[in-house]
Amino acid sequence: MRACYPKPSPLKISPSTAPPSLARSRRRIRAKLAIAATNAALGQAVGQLYTQRYFPPEAKLKAQAMVADLIAAYRIRISNLIWMSPQTKGKALAKLAALRIDVGYPDTWIDYSTLDVVRGDAFGNLRRAEAFNRARNLAKLKQPADPDEWRIDPQIVGAIIIFTPNTETFSAGVLQPPYFDPQGDSASNYGSAGAGMAHEITHSFDELGNIYDAQGRLGNWWTTEDAAKYHAAAAKLAAQFDGYCPLSALCVNGKQVLTENIADLAGLVVAHDAYVLSLKGKTDTVIDGLTGEQRFFLAFAQRWRKVQSEAALRRQVATDTHSPGQYRSDTARNVEAWYKAYEISPSEKLYVKPEERVAIW
Repeated sequence: MRACYPKPSPLKISPSTAPPSLARSRRRIRAKLAIAATNAALGQAVGQLYTQRYFPPEAKLKAQAMVADLIAAYRIRISNLIWMSPQTKGKALAKLAALRIDVGYPDTWIDYSTLDVVRGDAFGNLRRAEAFNRARNLAKLKQPADPDEWRIDPQIVGAIIIFTPNTETFSAGVLQPPYFDPQGDSASNYGSAGAGMAHEITHSFDELGNIYDAQGRLGNWWTTEDAAKYHAAAAKLAAQFDGYCPLSALCVNGKQVLTENIADLAGLVVAHDAYVLSLKGKTDTVIDGLTGEQRFFLAFAQRWRKVQSEAALRRQVATDTHSPGQYRSDTARNVEAWYKAYEISPSEKLYVKPEERVAIW
């Protein structure tokens, strides 16, 4: 839904005399600008306040435990890959061991004590903040790279992959319910946030990340044979997505979205492996009539819910490297555990014959 407001008047209108809709629009714009300026100037100071309220230490510990399970699951997956040669597996495992994944917020915060913030002096505050950050950045030139440096503020909803050095960061802003609930259902956390995090981990080892080694140095560590086998397996997934057509005469381009679809599939199976590892041999409880396995896959499907206009859908299919959400959730059609969880039979719409299911990672 697109919000529409009257065109601005060429005359100067004070907030008290402006039409209500225009006044609200201006207040919203000013609020966004103020928030953006504050984040730019005092990002980690805001982050400290945010995490104290929305991502306490126990939430970070829960997320870190899930990351440990994901790494353990990926280690097993890599060791058993069919398309990777033994020497390539060794390099992949070395890179996995060196991969640093930070969640929530940094252990050491930026010290803003030398930055003067004066109430009522917005322009002066901006100038002083710019000078503070400039001096801080220049000081980095005389120091070795800091592996502990955070490149995203905790309150921002997002994640960052940095191939050199070999790090990934998931902010507290993205690790929020229903995507991740430290007090909620573990199966749902692994099916949602776990699959998303495993998706990003995959990019450190696929065609995006295979030109950076364990230390983040340039150098392709796949062999020619590895790449050929990988592409042969991937072609099957591209063909599967070619068959998805959200509108008449509008079908997904399987090659265009292939890299992200591979990461979706890898993320799902790795997250499922990690979920099973987290149970330590026990059977998860039944909640609202759903087993842990069912809740895991339900959470994966729910994270792709989206309201989208036809124009936006057409634009996405034409230009985006990500598939429409409804088909990203269909990734489960390739996973045997999903069939067992919901007892999917050959007569059902989403059923895919075992020989036609795709397995890459």
